[in-house]
Amino acid sequence: MKKLLLLSLTVLLFSCGDSDPNALAKKRIFQKVDSDGMGMIKDLEIISVEKINDTTYKAVHTFTNPLIEKEMRIARNYFFTIDGETINNKEDITVEIKSAGEWVKSGL
Repeated sequence: MKKLLLLSLTVLLFSCGDSDPNALAKKRIFQKVDSDGMGMIKDLEIISVEKINDTTYKAVHTFTNPLIEKEMRIARNYFFTIDGETINNKEDITVEIKSAGEWVKSGL
């Protein structure tokens, strides 16, 4: 009985843990985009987060730009501090706007 209880607790602890290794980076990226947009960005969604190295993540996110009322998709590198808690800088890779149902590169 004790072994079964111990096994159940172990399974419960592991199942409660976050299974996404990029979860903190994804959260910080969402917060960065949201705060840069001063809370005006609509429908913000992080599509993907890819770890490049210990301090760099590539993310793709979409949102509706409230100024032009168009859907946008941005691929960007985010540079974090060594502890992974704070974003130091970011670099746009591609900026696209949805036009006539297709993604088109933007000069923004």
